[in-house]
Amino acid sequence: MRPDPDSLAPAASSLGRREVERNLSDQVAATLGREIVRGVHPPGGQLPNAEEMCARFQVSRTALREAYSLLSAKALIAARPKTGTRVRPREEWK
Repeated sequence: MRPDPDSLAPAASSLGRREVERNLSDQVAATLGREIVRGVHPPGGQLPNAEEMCARFQVSRTALREAYSLLSAKALIAARPKTGTRVRPREEWK
């Protein structure tokens, strides 16, 4: 007899704050990554500022930073002080 898959997943109330933020950041990174690949945010283009992005995705700055870290690791974006976060050229993507 196989176990019920729902019994294996942790209940939402048992998730720690870090896990919830990580899940949110994964969702934000996935959405932005898809938009970048589809050309919604073209290479060389600047992403909206952090305040706008947090409002759009209804996440904290911490979750947004985590999402940006994931996208930076895949070389999709580059964040620079005073110039903002820009989409990197397509040939640099991993």
